[in-house]
Parts: sequence; structure tokens; C-alpha cells
Amino acid sequence: MIEARPYHADDADAFIDLYRECLGFYRVRAATEARESRILKMLEDQRHMSCLMAVEGNIALGFATWVLTVPAESDIALYMK
Repeated sequence: MIEARPYHADDADAFIDLYRECLGFYRVRAATEARESRILKMLEDQRHMSCLMAVEGNIALGFATWVLTVPAESDIALYMK
């Protein structure tokens, strides 16, 4: 059964794998390691970004993120493989 649950720090590797797949799917330039680290830090700190992971058992299938951007805008991204 597929479930959506809040991001946890131990989801970092799965999230980054899905994030890279998402960028590749949309033919967007790969993120730098520094950018990926920044994203993970914001998720772990629950500051300016939040995420729901779509999982089936221990398998990460996708994510939905909410990001606060400057100046004071927000955006939502969804990715499912």
C-alpha cells in the first residue's frame, strides 16, 4: 500500500536519488553537491521547506515538496517515478 508520510532525516539518500531522477526527467541541469546539501539541511531543519515522501513499505516512490522562496513566494513540486 502506498503511503504519504513526512520526510525523516533517514530519507536523505532516497530523496536525493528521486530528486536527481526528477531533474533528469525534466532535462534540468544536475544540482551541485552544495545545492543538494542545502536542500537536505532545509528539510532536516524544517525551515523554508517541507516534504512528504510517497513510500510503499521501504521503497521510496516519490515526493511532494513545499518551498518558501524569496521574495515571499511559495511553490509546490511533485515527483513520482
